[in-house]
Amino acid sequence: MTRIHQFNLIYLSIFLLIYSVFSCRTRPLQGPPGLRPSLPFETLDTGILINPAGEHLVFTDRKTWTEFWDSHTNAYINDRRAPAPEVDFSRYMLVGIFFGQDSGCQTIVSSVSRVETDSEGIHIIFHQIHNLGLCDMVVYPQQVIQIPRSALPVLFEETLD
Repeated sequence: MTRIHQFNLIYLSIFLLIYSVFSCRTRPLQGPPGLRPSLPFETLDTGILINPAGEHLVFTDRKTWTEFWDSHTNAYINDRRAPAPEVDFSRYMLVGIFFGQDSGCQTIVSSVSRVETDSEGIHIIFHQIHNLGLCDMVVYPQQVIQIPRSALPVLFEETLD
């Protein structure tokens, strides 16, 4: 092997090494729950929202959130419907998990265990609620969380936790 071929192999090896290091750093992490990067989230104190439909909703603007609030809340202050909680929709969006009608004592529940992200979207990892207390009232368990605003799709993943 000539000296020129040796230098070419060395340069090619260095190039491939540098390329592999930088290409690994720019790839988003993907994988099963718990191995993806997590996003911060905060549960909104929504009081009682009556939503008999078991559904998952994403609110990205004030108008949609306010319309949903006005048609699903029974909270009143001085005989006037309570306003929807304030959200800065330029920075955040809301995700609601509504479990439909049930019996028990609790309406606001902690079902979201974590929020993760990858190239597929934002993953909301949650579990079903099984014990809502000893009361025998009709309740509509739900959790509404605030997460950083994103254009990625929101995906819901139920766990058995």
